[in-house]
Amino acid sequence: MFALDHIVIATIDPQKSAEAFSKKYQVTSMPGGKHENWGTYNYLAYFKNNCYIEWLGIYDTDKAKVATNPLVTQLMKTLEKHDELPYQIALRTTILHEHAEHLTKHNIPTVGPLDGSRRKPNGDLLTWSMLFPKAEDDSFHPFIMQWGNTINLPDQKDQINNQEITSVILPENLQQALADIYRLTSENDSIPLENCKLTFADIFNQVQFKMD
Repeated sequence: MFALDHIVIATIDPQKSAEAFSKKYQVTSMPGGKHENWGTYNYLAYFKNNCYIEWLGIYDTDKAKVATNPLVTQLMKTLEKHDELPYQIALRTTILHEHAEHLTKHNIPTVGPLDGSRRKPNGDLLTWSMLFPKAEDDSFHPFIMQWGNTINLPDQKDQINNQEITSVILPENLQQALADIYRLTSENDSIPLENCKLTFADIFNQVQFKMD
């Protein structure tokens, strides 16, 4: 079983986007940190059901252009057309190696596992691994990730918002891919995860979500 780890929102100004969202929905957001190898940085908002929103932007275009991380490549393409757009989600697991073996066995092309890290404002280093199943067209597939010693949580418990992300809406053409790649089968156009559900709509190359 997967859990929703986080929703990624591409933005030209992560701080401005996070602050506007916080004001509109009365949630707490905060600086995340820099991904020094990729030239990106983020702001974050954490939710009660162990997931978060990441506003992701670029602080070093030269680094981002040569990054081999598909998430950064997708970020740059998204920002060519949009100042801000939810464009990707991460599915959390504790058995990344088993998913990698499944994809290899079924000849499903992937990038990774890739190791990532980010220095938090307090100096702590977060580490994780990511696996990116490739999409055959210009669409996207959710990526799979496994955290190192701990999942991404804020320094203080009171920085976790009382709201939950209850559902994530994906393009309806991803239903078959979720069955083939992630072994997630939809029932009545809905897929239960550990901490929320996935639903589908007639949207293209973007993510929507609901909070409660």
